[in-house]
Amino acid sequence: AITPKEFPFFYNKNLWKKFLDFMEAQRYNYIILWNGHPFDYFVKFDKFKEAQSGLTDAQIKQNHDMLKWLIAEAGKRNIKIFFEFYNINTSVFYQKAHNLPRQLAKPTPELAAYTKYSISKFVREFPQVGLFITPGEGLLRKYSDEWINNVIFKAIKSTGFNPTVFMRAWTFDLKHARKILNNYPRLTFVRKFNVEMIADTLPDPENAEWAKLTGNFIVNIHLAANLEPFRWNPPFYIRSIVENNIKSGANGIHLHPRKAWRWPFGCETGKKEYQWVRDTLWFTAWSRYSWQLNRDKKAEYRYWVNLLTERYGSHKAAVHFLNSFEKGADVLPGLQRLLWIGNDNHTIISAGATLLQLKNSKGIPFLNIKPVIRISEYLKAIKKGKKIEGVTPLEFVKRKILEAEASLKEARLAESASTLHKDEANKIVKDAEAELLVAKYYELKLKSLFAKTRYDISINRKKNKKLFLRYLLASVNEFKKLAELTKGTYTSISDVPAKHPVKLARTPYHWKDLVPFFEKEYRIYRKAVNMPMLESFNKPTLSGLTGIFYGDEDYRNADKPYPAKEINFQWDAAKTDIGRHWSARWFGFVKAPVTGKVKFIVNADHIVNLIVKKDTLISIAPNQKYAEAEVNFVKNRMYEIEIDYNHRDGELGALKLSWKFNGKEEIIPPKYFFHSLTQQRKVAVSYTHLR
Repeated sequence: AITPKEFPFFYNKNLWKKFLDFMEAQRYNYIILWNGHPFDYFVKFDKFKEAQSGLTDAQIKQNHDMLKWLIAEAGKRNIKIFFEFYNINTSVFYQKAHNLPRQLAKPTPELAAYTKYSISKFVREFPQVGLFITPGEGLLRKYSDEWINNVIFKAIKSTGFNPTVFMRAWTFDLKHARKILNNYPRLTFVRKFNVEMIADTLPDPENAEWAKLTGNFIVNIHLAANLEPFRWNPPFYIRSIVENNIKSGANGIHLHPRKAWRWPFGCETGKKEYQWVRDTLWFTAWSRYSWQLNRDKKAEYRYWVNLLTERYGSHKAAVHFLNSFEKGADVLPGLQRLLWIGNDNHTIISAGATLLQLKNSKGIPFLNIKPVIRISEYLKAIKKGKKIEGVTPLEFVKRKILEAEASLKEARLAESASTLHKDEANKIVKDAEAELLVAKYYELKLKSLFAKTRYDISINRKKNKKLFLRYLLASVNEFKKLAELTKGTYTSISDVPAKHPVKLARTPYHWKDLVPFFEKEYRIYRKAVNMPMLESFNKPTLSGLTGIFYGDEDYRNADKPYPAKEINFQWDAAKTDIGRHWSARWFGFVKAPVTGKVKFIVNADHIVNLIVKKDTLISIAPNQKYAEAEVNFVKNRMYEIEIDYNHRDGELGALKLSWKFNGKEEIIPPKYFFHSLTQQRKVAVSYTHLR
């Protein structure tokens, strides 16, 4: 709810004037106020009064008048105000009155009527405010174009006004976007640069297709989660990003501040500082090159040196700081590009990763990173005993270490030469130190992973076991140094709940909160490799299937053990907290009921793989629902089995595994499923260190 208690900055006119003046000086021309469903807090309703049941008339009037004032003040500086909202979201009071979740997946006549009324009531009162529409996150994609055309656009058109509309590509796709093209004038699309990261100077190639839809395309430099929370101000790296965005068809930019959740302050220790003061160089670089890209290279160098000289009181300091920014520009983006463990603001590269996450990391999916070899390809090469041509993952990370070392050296020289803003100069040095520790941490963790891979396939087991544990422990110690350093510089890593390397109860969280998990990970692996591997450990002596539940689709984010007596599931996100994007994997042994052919039958509503005897027996595509396949068995013999279920979207889920033999079909009974101690240990290593 929009109240002084929840958002005190919104009501501070002096603060707004300072920021608006800064915006005007930088030539920024719009501000987006980001809220799930903001309309009900600014205009008095005659209908759906429960949507405002927690607000007094005086509070609504205060919000109304404050917005009128802000529109006028921004307008004086050629700055437009936008309201961003999600679908289907309602006011917090409407949710409470109707016992609804924060986000809704399916339209209803009641929700449509309420949303139409809210938007039309607001637009009639505030036609100057642009609408920044997020078609989801709650709304299922199959309903998105119908909801936008028949609810949102109709609501706007009913007012007789045509406010500017920006349409986000988030939770939207080109197929559905094309169905709304001709239903609103001057429609502008917005899509993220590298999802929620800065992982390269190149944008996601699909942005070019979105730019073609109407010719009006804004690239969104989102929260840049992989850079959090450090300063990151390389002007010429940023210039390259802007240039590549223009080449892909962008003619506008949507720039997030570095800490949107904490506006107007950040998360640094010590005296609070406004974000546009702390991150002036961030705002300046993006605005300068978005406004005018084609500038003389030598003149630009002089511009930045002069700006930094004015800030730090020394030409020498300015030159070294500029060198530091550019030399270290690709350290964190490069690590994100190589790993790509997560792609949203729940994933911070400096928060580290587990060995399993590194093993499963795919690298940036939409860009070619050659000549760098992806980690998954390198692991396959190790297992096959082959050499791949290219830059190995370790060689790549070593380059990032050298870049970080060069950046830190320049930052220290700059600090010693500074005569103004000495405290800030020191903080830049500390950030450079932290980024170097992050790069060293990943080098050690990758060395540990590669040694373990060789150990697992019996390549010089004694040597690689020793290296595996040595490097793993060294990575923990490097992370401890990072945690200790950042105690004095930041109160937290992020304000968004963590998904990687682990889900945490605490938000915001700090590096020191993660140290115990990496220490536990080391202890678990040390115990696992030092435990004698008896042949009996591989035998199917335990009843049922063991399994893993993943908090994300595509078997990412091992979250908890998920054993199963039988494979017969019905899931409903509305009745549990299971979510809409997740996956699960069960494995063990199945005992043959007969000698001869047995038909396996899978019924499912999402992607499924059934693997029996180490061969993929059945693969079900998203809309296939049903598949069957036969396999030859010998009665009472045990056969390895794995069932993978990938729930990529939707509230409901279903999976059933049956078999048919001797003319009888049945769900496979629990008495036929088993697993081994080795398989149980595999699950433990996957999730235990996350708890």
